[in-house]
Amino acid sequence: LSLLQHLSLPRNGLRALPSSISQLRNLKLLDASFNHLTALPSGLTRMSKLEELYLQSNELEALPSDIGSLIKLRVLRCGKNQIERLPGSLSRLKHLQVLDCAHNSISEGASTESSAGQRDNYLCQTLGMLNSLYKLSLAHNKIGALTPGIGRLTRLTYLNLMHNQIRSLPSTIGQLVRLQTLDLSHNKLVSLPPEIGCLENVLRLSLNANRLKDIPPSLCNLKKLLRLNLCHNRVEDAAWLIPLGSGLHRLEVFSMSHNALENLPRSFSQLHSLKLLDVSHNALSLLPSDLFSPALGSLLRLDLSHNCLRTLPRTVGLLPSLRVLNLSENLLVSVPHELRNMTCLQTLHLHSSKMLVVPDCLPPN
Repeated sequence: LSLLQHLSLPRNGLRALPSSISQLRNLKLLDASFNHLTALPSGLTRMSKLEELYLQSNELEALPSDIGSLIKLRVLRCGKNQIERLPGSLSRLKHLQVLDCAHNSISEGASTESSAGQRDNYLCQTLGMLNSLYKLSLAHNKIGALTPGIGRLTRLTYLNLMHNQIRSLPSTIGQLVRLQTLDLSHNKLVSLPPEIGCLENVLRLSLNANRLKDIPPSLCNLKKLLRLNLCHNRVEDAAWLIPLGSGLHRLEVFSMSHNALENLPRSFSQLHSLKLLDVSHNALSLLPSDLFSPALGSLLRLDLSHNCLRTLPRTVGLLPSLRVLNLSENLLVSVPHELRNMTCLQTLHLHSSKMLVVPDCLPPN
């Protein structure tokens, strides 16, 4: 087997790999995922031609301390294990492009002063040396802090940090200008740095299930953003949306349910590409009369349920493409008859409102 380049061993119930595997000196891909491995043979790191290593869904408690010897490694997937710390030698993997360590128990470690004079934790110091990395997933771990070193990963296009314990972001997050997907959902963020508005190529931004109260207006600079999720936070004011003239014109999905919003700014009408707007489960009591206009011609789904609305602007009838409208769990006693003009409307939810008669927007008997 001296010429073997690919070895695939998933789902075999393996509890160990033989030490002789290191003799496969030409191996470029090793897939030992979905087994019961608790450790790796020491010789594994002598496989100098290895480019792809798949170890996800095992029972590993650690990666080899000298994993940095695999200098040609491009892909490392070790998610769904029991790893608590990434070895420092990982920083020597200068060709690593994809690193997936999701669903482990990794924490950030203690902070020390970096060569640049910044206080960096070991995790960001280690990862910050991976200059070729473009995809990084550390979702479902125990990371409590990101430090400035994360900003050195300037080639990242995908960063998933969901389900951690992160409380704040360093300003250097704005240096990740190639990011297209950023998932920070299910953390403990209480604020965002203004520099988040520098992520000029981001397409998908997930900030749901945090503790955010205020959103920096610079978020409106994200001109390529397609999907924005701010659900399950503590945002009370949407004034940050007022400077919409500077961006968000490509936004298609905007989810801001389960917050504490009391009003929506008129600038919402500038979201000309919007297809889905969800502001349910807030404290909205009144909507601007000119909130809706034919300019929102792409809007297909509008969820205003579970608010405190007593009236609905007549201009809602100007939404030419709307297919689903949810007005349930409000204080509405009537709805504007202009709803009759919504020729594309397929689903109208009005349950648990205060209506005493059938809305006159519906066809008569």
